[in-house]
Amino acid sequence: MKWVQNIAFGERRIAQIGDNGPEEIIIHRDLVLNFGDTVSAKITAYHPVLKGYFAKTDRGDLFIPTREHLCEGQTLTVQITKEARPGKDATARPAPQVDPIPLPQATDIESDEMDDLIDFAMQPVVTLKNGGRLNIERTAVCWTIDVDSAGADVPLSDLNRGALTEIARQIRLKNMGGLILVDLAGSKRGRAHLRLTTDFKQILAQDPLIADMRQTHAGLIEIERRRERTDLWTALSSSNPIAIYYQVRRAIAKMISGHFLVRVAPEVYRLLQQSDCRAKIEPWPGHPINDFEIVENKNV
Repeated sequence: MKWVQNIAFGERRIAQIGDNGPEEIIIHRDLVLNFGDTVSAKITAYHPVLKGYFAKTDRGDLFIPTREHLCEGQTLTVQITKEARPGKDATARPAPQVDPIPLPQATDIESDEMDDLIDFAMQPVVTLKNGGRLNIERTAVCWTIDVDSAGADVPLSDLNRGALTEIARQIRLKNMGGLILVDLAGSKRGRAHLRLTTDFKQILAQDPLIADMRQTHAGLIEIERRRERTDLWTALSSSNPIAIYYQVRRAIAKMISGHFLVRVAPEVYRLLQQSDCRAKIEPWPGHPINDFEIVENKNV
């Protein structure tokens, strides 16, 4: 195992590489609240139902679940325990004496090399070595992983057994959090299925974020995994303006010489306005967040 990284414009992309490729991807960004960061937060309101406080920081809003009595307007140091996700602010805990959680020591690689590793990690369909494939989806409720024989000429028990390690890898690689449902190929009953679930539990025990694993009445494997960092699909979503901001910055950096005009969606334009971008930036109303173009600026 080794760690590699690419750092540019306040974004640190880190990958753990194993014998079969990437095992884990960490995205750390200066513009957002990252897991383990310690920041100064200002209390804005108390929520009596959630039993905690809403607060603001210079990198976004967060929620502090605590029994401590805090006052509106009070400023305190907190540590991020869960990164933000769509519809949910980051979560933090009061931590006046705690240092930020360090990121792995890694070897530097080129941006294009990291892009290839991330493209591999983002794939929703994964081909298995012994035949068959995994079909991975995410809904508003949970993640689902379906083991599909795809016409493979191997016993289903062997197909499923070969899938277990890859499923565990994909859970960590995509940083799935919350509820995960796994549908193994073939029958969901009998001793063979029981042995598979026992083996799977031993494999998942190597993941410190796994909170629970059980079998449902329908024979599916139900996994609960704690959320800390944002899942990879959300962090790099084509509808995430912060992800596109860093993508545009890397694209501009590849322009060797000349004067350039960059047209981007208004959400990305607002972020670029606050940066030291060397190109001229224009908003591109009516275009999707992930739609941008870089052209020669002929007015210079």
